[in-house]
Amino acid sequence: MTKRNMFIVILLMMAGTSAIFSLLTRVTVLDLNYSNPVRIAVVGPLEGADAETGAALLRGAQLAAEQANGSGGIRGRAVVVERFDD
Repeated sequence: MTKRNMFIVILLMMAGTSAIFSLLTRVTVLDLNYSNPVRIAVVGPLEGADAETGAALLRGAQLAAEQANGSGGIRGRAVVVERFDD
């Protein structure tokens, strides 16, 4: 087998492996079940001295989620805001 043929075989094997990995990722990681909501995390100072800033961040995210849900969500999925205090 020449170097050129070996290169082509390796290249095709890499392309095939990438295609299989891409399909598996699409099926398992990207969650094709559209009944699950899209979750947006808001991490900020929700308590303490900077709670006002955190409340503004949270309210902004909630308004954006309400707008997205009002127009049908993201690809038909509802948008849910989850809050986390830092």
